[in-house]
Amino acid sequence: MSIIDAGAGVAKKVIKFCKVNAPVIGLVAGSAAVVVGTVLACKATLEVDDILTEHAEQMSRIKKGVEVSDGKYTEESKKRDTIKVYSATFGRFAKAYGPSALLYAAGFASIFAGFGCLNSRYGVALTSVAALDKKFGEYRTKVVEKFGAEVDQELAGLKLPTQKLEADELVNEETGETKTEEYNVVTIKDIEENDFIMCFEKYTWNHVTQQKELNPVWEKGGYTFNENTIVQAGINLTRRLQMRLIDAVRMNQAIEALGGKCSSAGHWYGWTSAPGASVRINYTPYIKRYNDEYEDVQFPCMELIDINDPDARQRFVNQYIDDDSMVGYLIEFDVDKDENGIPVMISEELY
Repeated sequence: MSIIDAGAGVAKKVIKFCKVNAPVIGLVAGSAAVVVGTVLACKATLEVDDILTEHAEQMSRIKKGVEVSDGKYTEESKKRDTIKVYSATFGRFAKAYGPSALLYAAGFASIFAGFGCLNSRYGVALTSVAALDKKFGEYRTKVVEKFGAEVDQELAGLKLPTQKLEADELVNEETGETKTEEYNVVTIKDIEENDFIMCFEKYTWNHVTQQKELNPVWEKGGYTFNENTIVQAGINLTRRLQMRLIDAVRMNQAIEALGGKCSSAGHWYGWTSAPGASVRINYTPYIKRYNDEYEDVQFPCMELIDINDPDARQRFVNQYIDDDSMVGYLIEFDVDKDENGIPVMISEELY
C-alpha cells in the first residue's frame, strides 16, 4: 500500500468520524471558543485604562492648542484632530477586543450549527419511529381481524399471563385432613417482557449500579398506606390532566410517582387530555414465592392475591406484617388505546 493510499484511507475515516459526530464536535468546539473568547476579553479589559488615559491626554492637548494658538488653530483643525483621536481610540479597542469577538461569533455559530444538526437527526428519528409504529399498527390490526384482540394482546405482551402453581400440601390440625391448593402466579420473566407492567414493592432494582435500592415512596407502617399511594398517584395525575395543566401524562410520570425507573416505552405511551380523561393505574397485591424449578432465581414468581377473597387477603396482610419485603403490588398501566386495544403513541408535540 502506498503512502497516498494510506493517507486517503485515513482521510476517509476522519471525514466519516466528523460526519457521525458533527453535533458533538460543533457543541464542544463552540463551547471551547466561547471560553477562550471570554479569557481574551478579560485580558483585553486590563488594557482599557491605558487606552482611556491616552485618549484623555490627546483630547486635553487639542483643547489647550485652541486656547494658546491665538486663532491659528482653527475649529476645522480641531474637528479633524478630534476625529483622528477617536478613530485611533476605536482602533485600539477593536484590536484589543476583536479576537474575543470573532471567537464569540464563531463559537455561537458552531453551537447553533451543532444543535441544528442534532435537531434534524432527532426529527428524522421521530419520523422513522412514527412510520414504524404506523406499519406495526397496521400489522396488528390484521392480526386482530384474523385471530382476535385477545390473541393479539397476548402476543404483544399486553395481556398479563398467568399460570397455575401447586402449593405444598396443607394439613388441618383439627381433622388431620390434607389438601393441595393452587395459586394464580405470574413469573418475573413475564413482567420483564411487558412494557406496561411494573412491580411496586419495598426495593427497586437500579440497572446502572446493578444493586437494590430502597423505594422512597414505599410505606413500612401498613399495606393500606401503599394502596393509597397507588390510588393517589392516579388521582393527582388525573387532576392535572383534567385541569389542562398538561396536554398529556406520560407513563414514566406514573412510574416515577411510584418510585420506579423510567423506561423507553414510558416516554411514548400514556394518557392525553380529553373530556373525561383519567390516568388509569390498576394494581394487584402479590406474595413472592420460591420455586424449585428455578435454581438461579430466588423468587421467580409472584402469587397474585384476589382482594375479594378474604382468606387470600388475610394471607397477604400476615405476610406484610411478618416481612414487607416479600410482598408488593403488580401495577398495570392502562394507557390510551385504539379501537383494537392497541396502545397509542403520544405525539411529541404534546410534550
